[in-house]
Amino acid sequence: MSPPQVHVEGQDRPATRSEAMGALDALGAGVLVVDPGGVIVLANARAAEILGRAADTLTGHTIAEVIAPLPTLLGAAGGRTEVELALPGGGRRAVGISLTRFVPAGRDDGDVHFVCLFQDLTSLRTLHQERDRLLQLAALSGALPSILHEMRNPLAAIATMVEVLLEEPEAKAIESDLHAILTEVRRALLGLNGLGAVGRALRSHTWEAVDHAIEETVRVVQAAAAQSKVAVHFTPTFLPLLRLDAAVMRAIVFNLVSNAVHACATGGEVFVEARLAPGGRFELEVRDTGGGMPPDVLARCTELFFTTKRHGSGIGLALCARAVESAGGTLTLRSAPGQGTTVVVSLPVDAPASNAPPR
Repeated sequence: MSPPQVHVEGQDRPATRSEAMGALDALGAGVLVVDPGGVIVLANARAAEILGRAADTLTGHTIAEVIAPLPTLLGAAGGRTEVELALPGGGRRAVGISLTRFVPAGRDDGDVHFVCLFQDLTSLRTLHQERDRLLQLAALSGALPSILHEMRNPLAAIATMVEVLLEEPEAKAIESDLHAILTEVRRALLGLNGLGAVGRALRSHTWEAVDHAIEETVRVVQAAAAQSKVAVHFTPTFLPLLRLDAAVMRAIVFNLVSNAVHACATGGEVFVEARLAPGGRFELEVRDTGGGMPPDVLARCTELFFTTKRHGSGIGLALCARAVESAGGTLTLRSAPGQGTTVVVSLPVDAPASNAPPR
């Protein structure tokens, strides 16, 4: 195919092919020129980049091989459509496509060719999804306090009743069932309390027994993890009272340990440790033997709304990271495919010498 006839200022001649291609390569959109049979005769650099292919491998292929069949594109209303592409190297990309007919200059056969102009819409689609989630959260936030109140009170009453029943001699025959019910109720309460702690500061003006809060939370998750045949290892460690909100710490521990359990296959293990580190810092470490994360997921896993789970919200880990950072601490993740994940929360503390409130 001959290059487009482009006038060069100051020169009375058409543009050369290299000049024409230079102009096309400068565009921010992908451009494919397709002959009547659907064969690509010209492609610019941006087209190759969006399609995940080398530019010199596009010409000679049909548009059906790289985007969609020509009749499908021609049948789109107004010549515009959106297509989700499977990339050769893996992954998917959403593109918006506009198709225009033209007859090349200097051609006597009158055959109609097509210019396919397309743009990568993946980031825009992601932005729309995040906006929709944010709107859903905004709609929920006003009703959340009353919802939590209505749910926590009955669950707390059920937990109390089960605890009373466990003290009755007649309950021996169903003791294991009652313990299972109590575990599930406590796990639900922890989840609800975690939602209630969203937006609260991790730093507290009062001294609180953070070690007891951590132990209580881990033990509840341990029982649930056992049903998935994942072992959660935790050795209680004595800590002095700390100026940290125990409710927010429960929410952080519940989120991190639950994520670690979900990352493990049957027979996996999760290790939880809370300690006072040198330099006057409190550290919480959660390590799992799960599948680990590739570098691209690891780089984004604390972004709000980012998730690789089909029904995940992408909220929990992001809120944990923000709560820790706002308290002057750090949340560090180490992970690699096949090597599991380790999360370390490190916070500066001002702790009394013993587990007793200061006078």
